[in-house]
Amino acid sequence: MSAGASSFPAAKGSLTIGSFLEQSRSHDWSTSTSPSPTGAISYPLAFLAGAGFMADAYDLFVIDLVIAIIQKTGEDSSTSSQAPDKESKDMQAKGAISSACLFAAIVGQLGFGFLADWFGRKILFVLTCVLIMVGCVGQASAGAFNSQSALLLQILLFRILLGIGIGGEYPLAATVTSEKATKTERKRTLAVVFSMQGWGQLLSVLVVYGLLQAQGMSLSTAWRLSIAVGCLPTLIVVYFRVKMTETEPFRRSRKEDEQLEALMLTHKSASPTSGEHDEQDDLPDTFTYDPPVTGTGSGGGPPAGALTSTTSAGGTIRGQEEGGKALAALSSRHQSASNKRPSFGRQLANQWKIARTAGLLPVLVGTSVSWLLLDVTFYGTNLFKTDIGQQIFPDDEDASVRHALQLMTLRASILVFAGLPGYLVTIFYVDHIPLQKLQFYGFVTLAVLFLCGSLARIGGQEILTFVFISATVFFSNFGPNATTFILPALVYPTPVKATCHGFSAAMGKAGAALGTYLFPTIVTHFGLATVLQCCAAVALAGAIVTQIFIPEEDEISNEEMLVSSAPASALLEPESFMDQRAEVGGGGRNKGKTHEHERSNRA
Repeated sequence: MSAGASSFPAAKGSLTIGSFLEQSRSHDWSTSTSPSPTGAISYPLAFLAGAGFMADAYDLFVIDLVIAIIQKTGEDSSTSSQAPDKESKDMQAKGAISSACLFAAIVGQLGFGFLADWFGRKILFVLTCVLIMVGCVGQASAGAFNSQSALLLQILLFRILLGIGIGGEYPLAATVTSEKATKTERKRTLAVVFSMQGWGQLLSVLVVYGLLQAQGMSLSTAWRLSIAVGCLPTLIVVYFRVKMTETEPFRRSRKEDEQLEALMLTHKSASPTSGEHDEQDDLPDTFTYDPPVTGTGSGGGPPAGALTSTTSAGGTIRGQEEGGKALAALSSRHQSASNKRPSFGRQLANQWKIARTAGLLPVLVGTSVSWLLLDVTFYGTNLFKTDIGQQIFPDDEDASVRHALQLMTLRASILVFAGLPGYLVTIFYVDHIPLQKLQFYGFVTLAVLFLCGSLARIGGQEILTFVFISATVFFSNFGPNATTFILPALVYPTPVKATCHGFSAAMGKAGAALGTYLFPTIVTHFGLATVLQCCAAVALAGAIVTQIFIPEEDEISNEEMLVSSAPASALLEPESFMDQRAEVGGGGRNKGKTHEHERSNRA
């Protein structure tokens, strides 16, 4: 096996930081083709994608603590006459900062997802790192102003850049991990990448608490350093992202598009010039692709990687032989056209045709709506976890500002520690439980826990309410919070993988915005128990959507087949693509329909 295709072995025993980085530098990050034991984890790949995800979670989680520190600092320096007007403006600025990163993340998820399928994964994977680093450094170095609102406004602007980078990490981290990991490594490596979210949250709590413990450090320095630390994971990983190669499935998909373009131009140039002639008649009836195989053979079949077309007259053209001659004979205009990326409109049309003809639209409904429903509850209830924690662990009115901030940080750490075991259990069981079932039963469990929490709240049991809400954090992470991230990386073919993952993630963030907007109004008029009952209903709806739209494990599309068949087949022969998808086992409900169509065509 060549060095370019060598696999990075799963780590065994102890792994020092030095040896890990040395192995990471020597690894070419290309798709591994050698077999790995079931349940293996690609640690370099998890490091490559997970470090950015850790930075994302750190930056999203730390901002609430930072804003609290800034406001406490302002309270110490403000006069009583300035306080009412100042508090009103600061609350507006706090709301803007909290929502800006959320909406910017939606832009990043949609934009970077689409661009990754258009331009490639590598360059955009580097760009997300740059945006996160610029956003963190810009916030940490925000100038000192007499007006606290002006300071928060400067943080807001850099927060938007940070949010776009954070949003881009979702589809790119999932897509790169899915395409570079072997089939046996894929699920657990994706689970490890997602678990970096929990470690990023824990790191934010530890950093803020540690800086507040430093008595000689001013609060202004503490919050600036708290934000600056968020860029360290991306600063470490950006070098490896620059050195990584483009993913092999994306390169293969692009190469096949060029072969298809050459064959289309060949048929077009060979067609009669009669005005009544339909140039579609000169196109092959079907296009198929013979994926490359390792080793050499002496058979008489087409060469590995050859694109083959079948005409209506029954003849065949071997893409590697005839297509190569055609490319040599084409004019320079045709040659340059085949090497260009498709235009924006063409790329969008191609992706729509692939999704429609492959039967992916119902699956997209499942992955996006289930993510939306999850985040309605996951982010919506975050507003009340701190309030409930404050009732259980009340503030000391005589405590100093620094001590009050430390107590607030400790409250936040309780929920972080409640969620961490969920990530770890997911890593252990993700290869043993079908993802569809894990998501379905996770939603059902959340519905039961939210309902129990509402009953405890009605009974005035604050501690029990907090326990039930903390349990929802565990079963979200060991359930739909993990599967909504992993599933879109597995069920979509390469040409639309990042786009569909980004769209699903953006729907999740839209659900987060919906929950954070609606739940405060509901709790004001009807109380927290009603909010928890609404969360139970939303979780139950998530279970129903999962059961209807998310495919069973044996219906998940075979990645290698879809990588090679989707571009050519979807553009020219939708029915042929559907037949191939059904034969692989990814057609699910369309299998019988496509085979019936094939039999009628042959008749």
